[in-house]
Amino acid sequence: MPKARQNRVLKINTQPHTDCTTCSIRQMALFQGVPQNQLEWTQHYRENQYTIAAGSTLFHHGDHTQHVYTIYDGWFALHQMTAAGKRQILRFALPGDFIGFQVDCNGETSHTASAITNGILCAFPRYKLTKMMEEQPKISESLITIVSRDMSLCQQHFFGMTQKTAIESISFLLLELYHRMQAKLGHQTGGKQTNTIPFPLTQEDVGDATGVTKIHTNRVFRELKKKKLIECSHKKLVILDEGALTDIAQFDLDYIKNPQVI
Repeated sequence: MPKARQNRVLKINTQPHTDCTTCSIRQMALFQGVPQNQLEWTQHYRENQYTIAAGSTLFHHGDHTQHVYTIYDGWFALHQMTAAGKRQILRFALPGDFIGFQVDCNGETSHTASAITNGILCAFPRYKLTKMMEEQPKISESLITIVSRDMSLCQQHFFGMTQKTAIESISFLLLELYHRMQAKLGHQTGGKQTNTIPFPLTQEDVGDATGVTKIHTNRVFRELKKKKLIECSHKKLVILDEGALTDIAQFDLDYIKNPQVI
């Protein structure tokens, strides 16, 4: 197998690479089911740990990628472009998410992945993915749960864009991201949580993910703030009244939990 070519926007992480045995996001990631005494095996398959700058494109829709990635740190937008040049964000990928493996029957990526913030990625050669799953079935189970969760969320967002009001759709997205980031922060702090998460998204990002115009998105944020349901400034989101926001969004926490593999 020829040596994979490095994506030019990626730089080898100059900091000490995170050891899989002490990884703070492992219980949220692809290797969550791998026994602790077998984690050194996973590092055998990790090619490297890379950094990527905010605003960079990791891969484009239609690319034949050489790697798949676990996000160790950072926020990414997975999106497609319409013929008219409008961006539709399919979902936001956060720490612990596994990206780059979704391809069509021709092996081309089904969307574009762009870094919203600076990020750190653990890279695995695509051609080794099948062997990894054959050697460690728990990885196959984890991949099924990840895909099932992401599909469920995509279905909910599609339903929101066709059947919900703008305030309902945006409230749902805010709660989804809030709880997903809370899970990550909880692993890092030993379960201690606050009602605040990092929130690097612009209102344009939120609008492109919910199908709401930028002007209408701004009105929704003003309304949520006026009702004292949220605060959103300085790249932070504060949920002030989770119960009321949940009622507006028709949000169920089960949407973001990994379904059980039978």
